[in-house]
Amino acid sequence: MKATLLYFLLFLSAGCANAQKRVYMNTDSLAVAQAKQLIADRRVEQVLIYERGCLGCVFLQEVDCNCEDSGTDTHLIWAEGQKYYTKELGCCVGDTVKEFSEPRLFEEIVSNNSIIFSSQFKTDYEEIHHGFNKMTLLSANGKQEVYMEDFLFAADNKYRKHNLKQAAKVFTEKLSKEFNKK
Repeated sequence: MKATLLYFLLFLSAGCANAQKRVYMNTDSLAVAQAKQLIADRRVEQVLIYERGCLGCVFLQEVDCNCEDSGTDTHLIWAEGQKYYTKELGCCVGDTVKEFSEPRLFEEIVSNNSIIFSSQFKTDYEEIHHGFNKMTLLSANGKQEVYMEDFLFAADNKYRKHNLKQAAKVFTEKLSKEFNKK
């Protein structure tokens, strides 16, 4: 009887763990999939994926939308012809495409991609709970990516001045300001 109960509990816990994986929305893979679809279907040259969030943080949702949100704000930005668009991705976000109000910012990122995506950040410590910014530029030729944690810019990081000079930091701040306008 104990063995049967033990097997049942083991089976139940394995099913719950698997269900959690399915419920959790992986915005990374969703963003990449939608960006690739834009490139393939609409013949868009590049799609910028901008993500910001917090690892290990607890979030209070303003609205109950009955889903597990990752606490990450994810935006796609792209150009079609002479128009620029953005789309926010997430569990509690509608599937709305809007015009991107700063086309020069997108063009600046695309034209300076080699400098931005070669940014090198330094630190001599890490934090478990931290905010982050991530930019990914996808094209038919591949992808470039840069990831930065907020502790890289903390006053007690001896490499702070170096990190603040990196092009990726400058452009993620501009993107953050743009998406905070709401």
